[in-house]
Amino acid sequence: MTYNVFSGTLNHSQLRSICARTEENVETVNDLVLSQQDKPQTYRTVREISWETGIHRSSVFRIICKDYSV
Repeated sequence: MTYNVFSGTLNHSQLRSICARTEENVETVNDLVLSQQDKPQTYRTVREISWETGIHRSSVFRIICKDYSV
């Protein structure tokens, strides 16, 4: 299925990624990821970040992968 958003045609996966990668969501995930850098041997999983923020797991994963080139 395709959607016409701002006079362009997007497929379902592109539309979903536009909705999930808001500046606010990216900033929230980045803050949580970066807050772990000065604490050795501690980490949050994608699932934990998703639960804390209310952002879907796959969206958190996509944000991390795109921003940190994983």
